[in-house]
Amino acid sequence: MLNRPSRRDVVLIFIFTMVFLGILGFAADLLIIPFLEGKFFNKIAIPELRDLDSAAACSQLTGKGLAVGDIHRGFSMSARSGAVMYQTPFAGQIVKKGRRVSFVLSAGQEMATVPNLRELSPSQASDTLQRLGLRLGETKEVYSQRWTPGSIIHSNPAAGDSVPRGSVVDITISQNSITGKTYVPDFVNLSLEQTREMARKYELALRRTSYRTESELVPGTVLEQSIKAGSKVDKGTFIDLVVSQ
Repeated sequence: MLNRPSRRDVVLIFIFTMVFLGILGFAADLLIIPFLEGKFFNKIAIPELRDLDSAAACSQLTGKGLAVGDIHRGFSMSARSGAVMYQTPFAGQIVKKGRRVSFVLSAGQEMATVPNLRELSPSQASDTLQRLGLRLGETKEVYSQRWTPGSIIHSNPAAGDSVPRGSVVDITISQNSITGKTYVPDFVNLSLEQTREMARKYELALRRTSYRTESELVPGTVLEQSIKAGSKVDKGTFIDLVVSQ
């Protein structure tokens, strides 16, 4: 049968335990924590700056012992204006303290002004819009004797409106008689599903689809079309496509 420890033994064990914990805490504060923080090697991990504003990003860097490098601005379709989009070096990279970290702030979406398309043909309008980073959208016909047949009488958004680059501009065209003609829409950058739906809407037929590798685009994105956007053709005309894979 084991003997119960005496009160003296209990006191000694308690004192020894407290001394040991004190020494361990001192060692952790002096050695282990600085080691984990990289003080022995003067190294540190680059913090994640994405989505921070400029002031918060600079504060993060200086608080970690890093230096603020070059700050640039660039347009973005998704990042909110003023937020960090990219940084160099990347987050998580281990560097020496004092390393300069540069980043790029979002300037928001790049804007374009809708041009005056009135009395242009759809083909001319398509060229004009593409030069400005815009796309020809839906084409609607209005039967009227007032305007030159086949010319644009209205656009949506209207001329002079400021819109993000890449936006679609719909047009209304004058026709003074009902014909079996239709206009070829702009299929480029649409998915195959969207292209098929638009082709049905404009009473066109998709015939041959060939594929080309484009690593920067989502597979199934239309790259080229055999008939130029804005062209006036017979309903039922066949269109060939080149699609990304």
